[in-house]
Amino acid sequence: MNSGLLNAKHLSVLELECFPYRISATEVDWSQLTHLTFSKLVDIQETRKIFTRCTRLVYCSINISDTQTDFPLSTPLSLPHLETLLLVDRCALVNLFEFLDAPSLHVISYHSMSWPTNSRHSHLLTLLSRTGNRVESLTIDVQYYSLADLMQCFELIPFLTHFTNRACPLDTSEEQANNHT
Repeated sequence: MNSGLLNAKHLSVLELECFPYRISATEVDWSQLTHLTFSKLVDIQETRKIFTRCTRLVYCSINISDTQTDFPLSTPLSLPHLETLLLVDRCALVNLFEFLDAPSLHVISYHSMSWPTNSRHSHLLTLLSRTGNRVESLTIDVQYYSLADLMQCFELIPFLTHFTNRACPLDTSEEQANNHT
């Protein structure tokens, strides 16, 4: 779908709060995009397409949901200018984080919809281990972390200046909370 607006050659900020179409079905000129906010749930394949096309991305806010947990990458996914990542992970994106190369990343808001278990560590640990200790601001919902994972998160970010414990933007149902306890 050729939308005109999304093909604007100088488009640098794109905020799609209630975008009813698959982003992959829309022709977008990603070359100048530095800020992206996409509130609709996006699947892993669309996330991959967005990240590979947005090489100048500085700010990204995205909600990822999929039943497929394998993020098929064999080479680094380079976002050299990405400074801020706000991510709601509804599908356990550990594979994405293993390949994400974001050397400028220093602000992270990460919310996982997976409760902690003794056998599964938080995928945020993978992301933080790849930031080179540059993260200065972290926002998470601590109820989704075991105490050991939470302590390890703080060990991986020695230059942290801002920490926020905030409930996930996508509400956890009362049933999920009751099943966890």
